[in-house]
Parts: sequence; C-alpha cells; structure tokens
Amino acid sequence: MERNNKKILVVDDDIFIRNLLKEFLTLHGYNVECVSNGEDAIALIRTGHYTILNN
Repeated sequence: MERNNKKILVVDDDIFIRNLLKEFLTLHGYNVECVSNGEDAIALIRTGHYTILNN
C-alpha cells in the first residue's frame, strides 16, 4: 500500500483496539500514533499536526 503523509492519532484505553486500529490504518498507508488517555492525546496534539483524530 502506498504511504501518504496523513497522520492519525488513535486514543483508546483498550490496548487491543489501539493495536487493531494501528495495524489496519498502517496497512492502508497512514502514519499512526496511539495513546491510551486524553491527557497524553492533548500533549501530542499540542506538539504535532494530525489529519484525523479518533477516540
């Protein structure tokens, strides 16, 4: 799959869901970061640009 420059942040407290979404989205060419809580998500949002946020 062709990579693109779209960066997605996945926020979920369930590690299984985070890993599943990361694997699926990565296979479809997205750059994915995952965190388990809102506090970590806010810290990353302040330092990075995300095309899509998923909670």
